[in-house]
Amino acid sequence: MSLPKGPLGLTTLYVPNPKNASVPEADIVFVHGLNGGSFSTWSKGNDPDYYWPQKWLPTEEGLTNVRIHAFGYPAGVTRQSILNIPDFARSLLAAVHDAPSMNQGKQVNLHLEKSFRKKRGKGTTADRW
Repeated sequence: MSLPKGPLGLTTLYVPNPKNASVPEADIVFVHGLNGGSFSTWSKGNDPDYYWPQKWLPTEEGLTNVRIHAFGYPAGVTRQSILNIPDFARSLLAAVHDAPSMNQGKQVNLHLEKSFRKKRGKGTTADRW
């Protein structure tokens, strides 16, 4: 689904040329904040030529062999929704785990899940929101 602010869900923006390297060194996922969008947050004036995660980042030294993705979710704070930030966090984890381009599967999911853990108890940092 595409909205003026950008597509929802996980979108792959850049995949390195397989002739240059067999396996990408890493996956970078851009996640916008509240009221943002997977495209509008990372571009200037919604101009595709200024969508820097896709246009410029892959040309930076040291980043030519990484896959780049953006994750969009309905982030409007003024509209009513039955979904909340923990729901979006779980959706991101599921999208990363299930993405065909991210061949590390559970390893990626477990790493991200550990990154969201609270210092005390179980659950994610997002659960406190």
